[in-house]
Formats: sequence, C-alpha cells, structure tokens
Amino acid sequence: MSLIIEIAGHSIPFQLWRPGQVLKSSIIGLDSETEAIEDGAVPRLVIATASDGTDGFIISPRDIAAFITAHSGKTFVLHNAAFDLAVFRCAGVDIFPLIESGCWWDTGLLFQLLKLADRGSCHGPWSLDYVSKELLKVDLPKDLRSCDGQDVRTTFGRFLKPDGTLDPVELLKPEHRIYLQYAAADPVATLLIAQALNDWAVWLFSTPFFDIFDPATYAFAGLQDDIDVAAAWSKYGFLTHHIQLKGSVALGAISREGMHIDTSSVASVIEELDAELSEVKTTLNRFGWAPGTGSNKKFNAIMARVEKELDEELPRLTDDANT
Repeated sequence: MSLIIEIAGHSIPFQLWRPGQVLKSSIIGLDSETEAIEDGAVPRLVIATASDGTDGFIISPRDIAAFITAHSGKTFVLHNAAFDLAVFRCAGVDIFPLIESGCWWDTGLLFQLLKLADRGSCHGPWSLDYVSKELLKVDLPKDLRSCDGQDVRTTFGRFLKPDGTLDPVELLKPEHRIYLQYAAADPVATLLIAQALNDWAVWLFSTPFFDIFDPATYAFAGLQDDIDVAAAWSKYGFLTHHIQLKGSVALGAISREGMHIDTSSVASVIEELDAELSEVKTTLNRFGWAPGTGSNKKFNAIMARVEKELDEELPRLTDDANT
C-alpha cells in the first residue's frame, strides 16, 4: 500500500506499520480514528496514524502498543490527547507512564495556553480543523463522504470485524482510500501545528533558541516575581501543560463514567462539621443566643460582644429579619 498526503506544501508518504520500523525524527504527530462515539463510552480504535514530517505510518489496533514502545524516548504531539489516550488505553496501552514522562503533548491545550498568555483569554474553539485554519491557513475538511455516501469521520467502525479486530482487506480496498487520506492528514496537521505553536512561543518570549518540547531551552525564563519559571516549566510543562494534560485526562474519565463518592468519607466530614457547628452554637449560647429566637439586631449585638472579646471585626447583618 502506498499513500501520499500533501498538506501545507509537505508531501508525506504513508505505509502500513510493521514491527521493527521506526520514524527517525524526534517529534511524532499521532492520531486515532475510532468507531462512532457514544456518550459515556470510549469508542474502539480502528486505526492510528503517525508521522514525523518525513514519513508516515498507519497502525492497526493490535500494534499500537508496540508502535509506541518502539518509539520510546520520542516526543509525541496529539490534538485533544485526552480522547486519544483513552482510546489507546482501551487498546492495551499503559497510558499513565506516558503522561508522567513529560514527552506527550496536546497541541489543543498548548494553543489555549499560548492564547491565554498572549491575549489574556483562552475562550473560543480549538478543534484540530479550527487551529489548522488559524495557524497554518490550511483547511482540513471534516465533512468528506465515502463513495457510497457515508460520512467518513463517523463511519470508520465499518472496518472492524464482529470480534472488534481490524479488517485490513476491507480498509485497503480502492473505494475506501478516502478514509486513509482523511486519517493520515490529521497527524501531519498536528505536527505542523506543534511547529507553529513553537514559533508563536519564540515570538511571544522573544527567545530565538527556545523550544517548547525541549526543557533544556527553558533556562531563559529565569526568575519572574521571585518564581523560578524555568524549574516550574521543567516540572509541570511549558505554561503548566503537563498539569493541564493530567487534568483533561481525569475530567474526560469523569465525564464518561461519573464521579465515585466515598460515602464513608462523606459521613466523616459531616461528623466533623456537626462537631464544629456544635462548638459554634455553644460559644454563641454563652453570649445569649438561642436557636430559633431573636433577630438580626440581637445577633449583631452578640457579635459586638464577641468582637470585643476577640479584638477582631466581624461581618454585620443589616436588616431585622429573623436569624
């Protein structure tokens, strides 16, 4: 199989990935295509696509973990990484060491963080096609139709067998080439966006030798407001990216699965609050307050005596409604 993707003046050949093949460049764009998304569930991976800007691979679900392992030590850039990582996890990838490595970056998060640093707000769209248009002046069509009239973006699931494995014969049929073209364009666009984001950061911080993806170049940041920014970025990622990535992964899981509440801990907190409330009531009783009686005027009078004892000003109620 041979496939050439042309985007923003770049022409990238793609082929099916086989164990032993390794992309040579240090930064790799990675993306996933899945079956149709349903609320509350992680869709199954159909294919992953990857490119280093020179070559590209199409990776089957059974090979994604091996592909990532084969590129250990490389920097990966993804757009909306929380989604892709959840998909890869369901395909057998241990994602948490990847997240902790500091080598996995989300260009969607970086776009929002740089926008916040540069313009004071991160509101607005940040989808891959939007950012591609904004930074690369490249349209990524997301409304492509297959030769039989189906929406390409949402029908990759047609290439999964009943047992959930990829049907490569069906995928590689000439009439389905548009699916491969759609999938292969995304990691190339993501990689080019990563480069554009780095150019934006270089301009923003007026530092020509800066590289978002290389902490060794952070030294220029130095101290700002008595904070060692370089050390903070090295630990938490440029503009706190690594914290944001972890948060987005966690919130993605909460959105799908809900949040577990430890009722035993809740009971303990309620018990502590009840004890504290009881102490407050006892203190107020010493100054003449009784539950269900009195007015704001009386309450404020009690507060005045408490203030005098504590030598500290307390808030006041201004009307005569019952407390």
